[in-house]
Amino acid sequence: MDLLNRRAFQWSTLLFGLVLTSCGPSNTFQRFTYLETDTTIRNDQDVSRALDTTLSLQNSGGIIQRSLVKLPTGKGSIAARIDQGFADPNRTLLDAMNSFAVLPVTVLQQMFGCQDATLTASKLVSSVLTFDFTTTSPGLTGQVSLDSITQPWWNSATWTRAHPFSKNGNWTTAGGSTGSTVASSVESANNLTFDLTSYLGAAITAGGLTSFYGFMLRPAGSFSEVKLVSGQGSGVGQRPRIVSTYNCTSTSVARTGTARTESVIYYLDRGVED
Repeated sequence: MDLLNRRAFQWSTLLFGLVLTSCGPSNTFQRFTYLETDTTIRNDQDVSRALDTTLSLQNSGGIIQRSLVKLPTGKGSIAARIDQGFADPNRTLLDAMNSFAVLPVTVLQQMFGCQDATLTASKLVSSVLTFDFTTTSPGLTGQVSLDSITQPWWNSATWTRAHPFSKNGNWTTAGGSTGSTVASSVESANNLTFDLTSYLGAAITAGGLTSFYGFMLRPAGSFSEVKLVSGQGSGVGQRPRIVSTYNCTSTSVARTGTARTESVIYYLDRGVED
């Protein structure tokens, strides 16, 4: 499929559900916000799996499967932001893609449901990245590492290719280029979770991240294929999500204390609100 023909390729980006504590004591609400992408890469099948309804993890029988995810990097649909990039004739699609390699304070405020002018790391009680299983887990506590990705990639990524937008689109290291391990997996009920509290607390202290390429779920142990609900999964409430609690003091945003859901489905050339 030609990814550069944006009207021929409808692409749903990863939808992150956030359960957040609002600006006020005991007021809890639910919000859904959006990620740029998620996908799985596999060492023996160098093909795009961007539209799979599941993410796969595996390290057995010579087969390795890893999954890639990315937090939101700004407001507005991917399509609109790419179009803005094309408005400058000197910019390429790769330039536009690289503009997503940030995690700004505005997104952190949205993630934590708080519009305090200055976020404070000490007020972040917890922030947990959560995935739902679609298959029986073999017991994955401590068996999956959440690693930081160190180069730009697109939802069409494969084992060898990070993106299709330049001749230099291969991963620096086949299987995905990664840096430090951010968190280790904890299995709870039907969920696989990763504690991002320290990572996002550091992002708050730094005033946001200017080189952010997302995360890789990498099998650290040996186990047969396990599947997780992806951003393309049919059940919105089962899609990957971050559950956060932040002690917000702002009074600039009124919260009713009742449940609230905001949902958007993104296609590559337009955003459509439910």
